[in-house]
Amino acid sequence: MMNKYPIYIPSKSRYFQCSISKLLEQSGLSYSIVVEPQDYGKYCEIYNPNNVLQMDKNDQGIAYARTWIKKHSIKNNEKKHWQMDDNIRSFKRWNKHERQETSARVAICSVERFSGRFKNCGIVGLRSSVWGFQKEAPYKINKMVYCCTLDDNSMDIYWRVKGLGSDTDYSIQVCETRKWCTVLMHKYQIDKPAMGKQKGGNELDYADNGIEKRIASLQSIWGKEMIKRTIRNGKPMLNCNHIWRTYKHSLIPINQQSTNLVLA
Repeated sequence: MMNKYPIYIPSKSRYFQCSISKLLEQSGLSYSIVVEPQDYGKYCEIYNPNNVLQMDKNDQGIAYARTWIKKHSIKNNEKKHWQMDDNIRSFKRWNKHERQETSARVAICSVERFSGRFKNCGIVGLRSSVWGFQKEAPYKINKMVYCCTLDDNSMDIYWRVKGLGSDTDYSIQVCETRKWCTVLMHKYQIDKPAMGKQKGGNELDYADNGIEKRIASLQSIWGKEMIKRTIRNGKPMLNCNHIWRTYKHSLIPINQQSTNLVLA
């Protein structure tokens, strides 16, 4: 089975490190790498130019790229679309209390089927394997999602924090509707390098006092009661875990069969 929705990969200065493209090709899946004008030529030297999309501006940050992608997808009359970080190295799946490597095709198609069974599944995100060691419920709703997401284009919501924190802000926006749900998928996970440890991408945001800027940007939008600054091991940390507990709305199944969903 092929994926139902298009896959977009925002990428910056990682011409030789776009590992997710190899995973998708191994599964026979099509994709588009979305790059800035200054990088377009270099990416086309390495990847099929038909798989490379050029944005209109340079150095606008990941939120601009994600919003550009969503608007591009809407313009193409796509109901939903994937956004995947370029440095994803593998997909994982829990099976009989063991986490095993699986193909991109299996993970993507399973999540698409899941999303299609609910009226208000706004965005699904596959959990990072860094946080996925302990077996938990197959998925949780109204949590932060990031890195590998399937977004419903009918939501009039966009990424707006220029530096770090855009995924946090987007997830809160979705949950604040008290209608649309975010879904953090535990059954399927992704493996990728630690944040800020790889050249390109958001590297400069992490290097330039990025955590403090992330906290300040989110506080300017949501306030200090929602977005808290804490110190752990002498370093500033973002703390908004308390937010997610305030969202009580649930996924609404399209039909009765969806209420007894078992992920493949």
